[in-house]
Amino acid sequence: MKSGICIILGGVIFCLNLQAQFKDYDLSTYKLPDLKRHQLDLHLNLYGNYSNHWDHLTDTIGRRLYNNNYVGFNPVYSFYRNSDKYQGSLTSTFGLRFASHTLKDSGDIIIDKEHGISENFNVQSENRFYLKRKLFIESNVQLVNLYSNSKSEYETENKLNPYKSEQKISRHRVYSSAEILIGTGRIEPVQDMRLALYILEELQKANRLKRIPTEVEINEFAQLISSLRNERFFDN
Repeated sequence: MKSGICIILGGVIFCLNLQAQFKDYDLSTYKLPDLKRHQLDLHLNLYGNYSNHWDHLTDTIGRRLYNNNYVGFNPVYSFYRNSDKYQGSLTSTFGLRFASHTLKDSGDIIIDKEHGISENFNVQSENRFYLKRKLFIESNVQLVNLYSNSKSEYETENKLNPYKSEQKISRHRVYSSAEILIGTGRIEPVQDMRLALYILEELQKANRLKRIPTEVEINEFAQLISSLRNERFFDN
């Protein structure tokens, strides 16, 4: 009887020690492995709306035609690099959009047309070079290019008071920024370490752990998760 109680108490103490091992783990000891991540996202937006209404009882004022179209293409490339001596990221975004709008009313045959194209290009780079210990020099660069061109037409075919107007608007803007910083400290993403600890806790609850993993083993497990999460097919 006493031996059974000792075995139960020993199992409870083992579980409590194991849970404390995971919950009290110092996340600041984790270091992200040496890795590279390339990512390319392509976004394509298509939108169209067409309506044609005709009231036969009031034919001269009842017709109304509306047409609206939009096309947008937006690829985004991002790069991330982490090593002992360097932490940095690069994000490049390109956007191309075309929109058109047409409105007709057969009363005075009012015609309202508008179409335009816009383009934007954005590059942003953040680079942190580590020297001795946690001392680093950081350089950040950003380049933005914005361009838009639109044309609108308005026409009234009223015989008593004809009117027609046309307007063109073109805008182009370019700006850039650069900065050099010096500082101390290092930010390590620890979400993969948290995930590793959660997995080990669940394995412990399912009685799948025969012993408490060492800190080295826990770090290696978290680094494996980080490497797998940042792996891409074209990296291989």
